[in-house]
Amino acid sequence: MFEAYQKGEFELTSPHERLREIKLMIENLQVTSSICFDHNLNPSYWSGNGLIPLLKQDYNGYKLPEEKEVVLELINKGLQLDETAFIHVKDIAGILHL
Repeated sequence: MFEAYQKGEFELTSPHERLREIKLMIENLQVTSSICFDHNLNPSYWSGNGLIPLLKQDYNGYKLPEEKEVVLELINKGLQLDETAFIHVKDIAGILHL
């Protein structure tokens, strides 16, 4: 992917673009199951208290369909935050030229 990025064939998405993509997926899921966000970049943002995960990060996750609205509300909360508060992939990777 990095080579594709260097060639201009791949663009990094913004934090809000990623949230909108997750939101679209959750809105359209029609399952009786669970979904988990078990990685600290799915998505997290900086606040005065450090790094805050927008969605809980455990293997139990959110039970669907029962907690679908909870997930969507949290995503909407994230969409209200300034994008600069979110972790960007290039910052984590330490690649300053992305």
